[in-house]
Amino acid sequence: FLGLKLTSNGMGSHITSIKNRAMAQLIKLHRFYDLSPKIKLRLYKTLVRPLLEYPDVPLNAAPKTGLITLQRIQNKAIRFVTNTKWYHYRTSESLHRETGLLPLNQLLHIRAKKVWRNLRRIGDPLLPLLEQEDSDLRVNQKKSFPLALVYENDPLPPPLFK
Repeated sequence: FLGLKLTSNGMGSHITSIKNRAMAQLIKLHRFYDLSPKIKLRLYKTLVRPLLEYPDVPLNAAPKTGLITLQRIQNKAIRFVTNTKWYHYRTSESLHRETGLLPLNQLLHIRAKKVWRNLRRIGDPLLPLLEQEDSDLRVNQKKSFPLALVYENDPLPPPLFK
């Protein structure tokens, strides 16, 4: 459905597919190693990050391990952008601050919140049904697979810099 691979086991195959496509794009970017960090950041945001964040609404509900897998790709991209090697001992958190990028799980949360806010604003007729099902499911929610529906007052999740 719109590029989402969902199986009875969850979205593991979708995460793997995203990871493979994003890594292939990131490897292609390595030929531009000598460019300025500003241009490399623009290339990352244009060619790789859209793969990591689409579709944002169901992806924000991916299991933590899947989000960490995608975050590691962003971490590699940021190290490429900033010309940081493993022996420079820079944390992913400091590199995110330097480049001005949010961790992927927080970016997906913000985008999902915006989608749900827009659906409420336009008065989508299916939204009350989804909200009712969501309230029923929140009682029996599995921690490894959070719900995709994000409310306005839901806090920003803690960053996954792994």
